[in-house]
Amino acid sequence: MFDSGGGSLDARICERHDTERDSKGICGQCESDLADDLKTLASQLPFLRLIAARKTKIMASSRSRGRKSVAPIPLNMPAFQLQEDIGRFARQSAIALGLRFGKKTCTEALLKGIAGHACRILAIDPDTGPRARGLVCRLVVMVEPPSARRLIGCCAGCLVDLWVSDEVIRSGSVVCGCGMVNVVREVQERLLLRCALADSVVSGGGEVHARGTAAEVSRLLGVNGIVVRRKTISEWYRRGLLRSVGVDGGRPVFRVWDVWLVLNRFRE
Repeated sequence: MFDSGGGSLDARICERHDTERDSKGICGQCESDLADDLKTLASQLPFLRLIAARKTKIMASSRSRGRKSVAPIPLNMPAFQLQEDIGRFARQSAIALGLRFGKKTCTEALLKGIAGHACRILAIDPDTGPRARGLVCRLVVMVEPPSARRLIGCCAGCLVDLWVSDEVIRSGSVVCGCGMVNVVREVQERLLLRCALADSVVSGGGEVHARGTAAEVSRLLGVNGIVVRRKTISEWYRRGLLRSVGVDGGRPVFRVWDVWLVLNRFRE
C-alpha cells in the first residue's frame, strides 16, 4: 500500500507498536520505551554492582612494566558479565552519538545522556531499542532469578542467558530455545574465561590471574554451578596436583583457572 507521496504506508508503520512513524522514521512509542529502559539501567546499575562484587576476597593481580596492581574479582560472575555488557553498550551508543566523555565517566552518566538523545540514536542504529530492552530483561532476571535455577553462561548460538537447574547441570548438556545443544562444561568455561580472567578487571592490562583460598575459589565456582569442595582443592594441593601462588592469612592461595584445569582432568 502506498500513500499519495509514493511512499509505502507499511514502511511507515512500526511493527512493534502498530503506530505510525514520524518524518524521520522513528516511532514515538519506541523512543519513549528506549528512554525509559536507559533510565532503568542507570538506576539499577549500582545495585547490580553490589550483586557482582558481594563479599569476596578473591583477587586479580597484574604485572605491567615492573608494576603490580590488584583488583577484586566478582563472586557472582554472571552479574559481572551483565555489568560489563551494559557498560559496553553505553560506550558504543555514546560514541555513535558523538557524546564527549572521559575514562572516569561512569556508565550511569552515559546512559542518562543517551536517554536525552533517544530519537537520534534510534535514527543512527534502530537496534539500540531491542538491545536496551534485552539488557533490562536480563537485569530483571538477575535481581529476581528463577526459582531453583543457576545462570551458567550464555548459548553459543544465540547468546541468550542459560538459566538451568542442578539436574540439568549434572546431565552435562542443555538445549537452548534456539535449538542449539550446549555442553555445560563449555558454557561454564566461556563464562569463567570472560569474567574471572578478563583483562578489563584490572586497569592497565597485562597478565591477569583470578586467585583465592580454597574456600573462596570453591564459593566462586559454586555460585555458577561448578561444584568443587574446599577440602577437595586442599587435597589436590597436598597431593601436588595444584600449586600455591601465594599465602593469605597463613592459607595457600590458588589460581581459579588452575583449579578449573585440575577439576576437568578428573572429569575426563
